Amino acid sequence: MKDTTDDCCGKGCCDTPCTSTPLEPTMVERKWAVVDHLSALIGFLGVPFGNVLGPLVIWWLKKDDLPFVNEQGKESLNFNLSVTLYGMGLGLLGFALLSLGGTGWFLGGLYAVLFLFWLVSIVVATVEAHYGHHFHYPLAIHFFK
Repeated sequence: MKDTTDDCCGKGCCDTPCTSTPLEPTMVERKWAVVDHLSALIGFLGVPFGNVLGPLVIWWLKKDDLPFVNEQGKESLNFNLSVTLYGMGLGLLGFALLSLGGTGWFLGGLYAVLFLFWLVSIVVATVEAHYGHHFHYPLAIHFFK
C-alpha cells in the first residue's frame, strides 16, 4: 500500500509533497467570526429568534469577503438553528405530557440543560474563533454546508 502522508492531498493520487500550509485567519476574519458567534446572544435583547437572526445577518454580510467568517458563520447558524429545533421539540413533548395529565417539572430541567449547553458552546466557539481555530459545534445539524 502506498504511503499517502507526503503527497499534496493525502489521497494517494500524486507523488507531489505538500509544500503549502492552510492560511491562518487574519485578525479581521477572527474579529468578525467572534462577532458572528456572539451575535446569537441578541435573543436576550428581546429579538424573536435573535439566536438565529444574529448569526444569519453577520454570515450573510461577510461570507463572500472573509472565508473564515463564511465557515464559522455557517457553523454558528447551523448550531443555533439546531438548538431552536431542539427547544421546539421539548415544547411539543411538554405539551403532549401536560395534555396527558403529566407534570412539566423535569421538562424545565431539560430546558435548563439545553440553555446551559447552548450558552457554554457559544462561549467556547467565541474563544476558539478569537484564536483563529476552526470550531465545530457539537450536536449541530448541518443545514448549510
